[in-house]
Amino acid sequence: MDDRSRLIESLIEEGDALRRLFAVKRDHPSLLEEDLDTLLDQCVKTLDCAIDFARKQSNSFRQVVAGVNMAYAGFHGERPDIIEKGLREAREAIPSNYLITGERLPNSRDPNIYHPQVFNELARIHMLIGHRLFGYYKRLDQSVGNVKEVAQEYTWIAALFVDHSTADFQKVEDCLHYAIRW
Repeated sequence: MDDRSRLIESLIEEGDALRRLFAVKRDHPSLLEEDLDTLLDQCVKTLDCAIDFARKQSNSFRQVVAGVNMAYAGFHGERPDIIEKGLREAREAIPSNYLITGERLPNSRDPNIYHPQVFNELARIHMLIGHRLFGYYKRLDQSVGNVKEVAQEYTWIAALFVDHSTADFQKVEDCLHYAIRW
């Protein structure tokens, strides 16, 4: 591992530590002097640097990891703009042969799959989407109109990771059925 790779890894670890500190501070406000906004800003800036360096080094795996960590920081900070930024950064770095499409399923043993760990990051992405939707769903009454809002939110987020979706979601079960249809 060269110095640039170590720097990227160090920035990702620092960003992840700041994300975890943010969660501690949110749950136990008196433990740390820093305010939540400062911790979240530091976390995002650090992960932005990691993404930039990873992009310049053509290290797509580390770019994905940093993007996913940024999205989780936004989730913990209840900042949809940061969630979206992190997911977009991660999606930009994920090669298409890692994604499930209507035409194929990725194969982790494919010789063109250089970083099978990307599948772990895709799982983290889908867990984040699920957490976000569950929280959104819990805040709503479960009327048909509000459930459709949850389905639209799912479609918006999932569209980042699916080439195209023609599904018509009427209820949350439709989202789940779509997600597991393969």
